[in-house]
Amino acid sequence: MRRIGESIFICLLMENCQRYEAIRDLMEIWFDETIPKELDKIIVDAKIA
Repeated sequence: MRRIGESIFICLLMENCQRYEAIRDLMEIWFDETIPKELDKIIVDAKIA
């Protein structure tokens, strides 16, 4: 089961993917990542941007 923060992250990305190509690219990177610490880093980077 995914953590709640990850679910929120996915929802926010999906809402904005159609408007911003870079966000779509970030989502693809996130879905391909398997290391939990790296997933967290991507989420943090997305919140800062």
